Amino acid sequence: MRKKGGYGSTYYLLENISNKGILTLKSESGTFRTDIPLPDGQFGVDIKTSFRNGNRILLEVVNDSIEDYKELTDVNYDFTD
Repeated sequence: MRKKGGYGSTYYLLENISNKGILTLKSESGTFRTDIPLPDGQFGVDIKTSFRNGNRILLEVVNDSIEDYKELTDVNYDFTD
């Protein structure tokens, strides 16, 4: 994990990672983003591995860049419906 709660943060659920490493992200309001790449290095590997292992991932995006992620385990935290 990196820094927490940066100014101007927006949180998204990770819905998919394309073969080219582009993320499909869903906001709390139900809008989608498909313009953010998987981060380089170990940080990106950790996100991809966690997602591929079936974990629900919440990503913090600041200025079109992934700053942090969290594996969601609380069944009450769900804005996918």
